[in-house]
Amino acid sequence: MIIIDIECENCGTFFENKIEREISIKCIKCKKIMGTVHPDWLFQEPCPVCKNLEYYRRKDFNQLLGILIIIIGAILAISISYIFLLIFALIDLLIMKIIPDVGVCYGCLTEFRNISNVKSLSIFNHHKAELLQKQ
Repeated sequence: MIIIDIECENCGTFFENKIEREISIKCIKCKKIMGTVHPDWLFQEPCPVCKNLEYYRRKDFNQLLGILIIIIGAILAISISYIFLLIFALIDLLIMKIIPDVGVCYGCLTEFRNISNVKSLSIFNHHKAELLQKQ
């Protein structure tokens, strides 16, 4: 089952869609129809929301929590012992191995989970993002 997380461009509501059959993605607040997607959708197809063909992959992990872990590790390393650098590096490596990837559309930042070919996507490219994201 594909999971799509999207922010409505009309009202700003962030919501999740679980795709088990072909459906129209509709905002849960303003009811705006944002696109149609089927359960066998892959990254070679246009984004169902903005019709963009460019995607990137990243870890499906809360970025603020990741930054907090880095800050705690740095503070412990400086104030107590540098062995904490090694400990937090191992924690980071473990997180990188365990946490699955998520595909993200460059155009509208819609997130796509549980899609088989997510490993075929490249990592985030700042230049491509500047060219493709809506103003």
